[in-house]
Amino acid sequence: VKATETRAVYRFENLFIKVCASYKLKDQLRPAAKCEFKSYRKLANHNIPCVKHLGWGRCGHYTALVTEAWTSDAVDAINYWAKMVYEVRDTTEFLNELTVFLRQIVNSPLKHGDFHLGNILYSPAEKSFALVDLHNVDIGKEHTVRKKADMLQILADVRSSLRPQQMVDMLWEIGQIDADTAA
Repeated sequence: VKATETRAVYRFENLFIKVCASYKLKDQLRPAAKCEFKSYRKLANHNIPCVKHLGWGRCGHYTALVTEAWTSDAVDAINYWAKMVYEVRDTTEFLNELTVFLRQIVNSPLKHGDFHLGNILYSPAEKSFALVDLHNVDIGKEHTVRKKADMLQILADVRSSLRPQQMVDMLWEIGQIDADTAA
């Protein structure tokens, strides 16, 4: 499916298998696949929508993480958004669904070190979202207004196609913060 210098993702029927290789002692003692699997379990316990992780394993300096394919039509949210804008389609429904999803995420105790639309899958058929790439995710304390604002920088990915007032309205609705802070 995709590959970098340190990892590759393969699809086998209804499964995705992410294989990572590292000779670093740190990675051997704390494998990324194990951390990502633990993160999934924490998020699942908090009812945060994410791709189902089935297990992880190690063989030498290789680790593998097995996840279930979320839906057959799943696409990353940033590419779906770009396609909608490029095709000049009505984005209202997508933005409303994104607002509901982000409200749940931003007002949860989720800590995400790489929060962007590329790490969110979207199912047009189910009209729902799920987090993916949970390697830098944990559960923490309730977010302050500042932390909510930081997480809402994710909306920068869609701002080019929104009127400024639409953006302020989304910030206010998602973060449940006052209009002056949203502005």
